[in-house]
Amino acid sequence: MTKQFNIAIIMIEDVHSLHGMSAKSNFNFGYNLGAVTAICKASGLGVDKVTPKIWQKGIGIKPKDPSIKKSVANIALSLYPTAQIHGPKGGLLDGRSDALMIAHHTFKTYTK
Repeated sequence: MTKQFNIAIIMIEDVHSLHGMSAKSNFNFGYNLGAVTAICKASGLGVDKVTPKIWQKGIGIKPKDPSIKKSVANIALSLYPTAQIHGPKGGLLDGRSDALMIAHHTFKTYTK
């Protein structure tokens, strides 16, 4: 059984290389971002970018929150209680709560 979705936009987090990352890591990061963007555009999908500061503010994260990851996860679970953002040992699965909240922010932004 296949599911069809009407995808209007692909939102990509607009992040940049981080100080202290190796040249190879920075190159791979940029290469992969370009590949994802190209695949989306070649598929006819709209692509937009959002900075962490913007989507985090949009879901209610305070600037300079000392535990941003935990706060994002708590908000994600309050909005989507069945979301699987924790691994079998209880730790946060890398990027899942962020991705869910970027999707939530995108929905709120584009459905006004």
